[in-house]
Amino acid sequence: MRGKIIHWAALLTVPLLFLFFVARYSVLHARQDLSPGVGGGLSVFSDLDTRINRSIRVSLLTEKGAIPVRIPSAFDSAATDITYLPDEEKLSTLASSLLQQTWVPTAYNTFVTSSTDTASQAADIAVQTLESPYRTLRAYEPDPGELALAVQGVRLELLTLQFDAATNNLIAEPLLVSTVTRDSDGN
Repeated sequence: MRGKIIHWAALLTVPLLFLFFVARYSVLHARQDLSPGVGGGLSVFSDLDTRINRSIRVSLLTEKGAIPVRIPSAFDSAATDITYLPDEEKLSTLASSLLQQTWVPTAYNTFVTSSTDTASQAADIAVQTLESPYRTLRAYEPDPGELALAVQGVRLELLTLQFDAATNNLIAEPLLVSTVTRDSDGN
């Protein structure tokens, strides 16, 4: 009987000592400048860079400045692919595709027969309703003529959330940025 006890004690001692030293090492070497929710302590939940924490910010570059817009639903699949697997080439291709679109005020269809002040009216309404002030022209809509926004370029930013330990805030930092502009002859 005594031999069995010594045998089991010897078998259990090595794994228990190993677990003790691993736990001791983790506690002594864990970063203490982070909260436990984002990597402090034993580094639980230390990586925020996941697909759910990434988004694409689209800005139309015009002579009046950058105008933030939503990604048109026709490009949702490409945008989702980029957020899952960030790729600079795919981001640039998406920016080029968005640059080729005709951008009109969100309320374009409502004001098609109105005055030339239509674009500013539609943009004001869109801002008041918290929508993107511009959208892409739909295939069945008439040519917008001078109501179309003169887009000189498109800037896409793939943003990821990062934890700022100094302020205890989440901040959006660019992971990838792509800017595509029209050349001098408008193409």
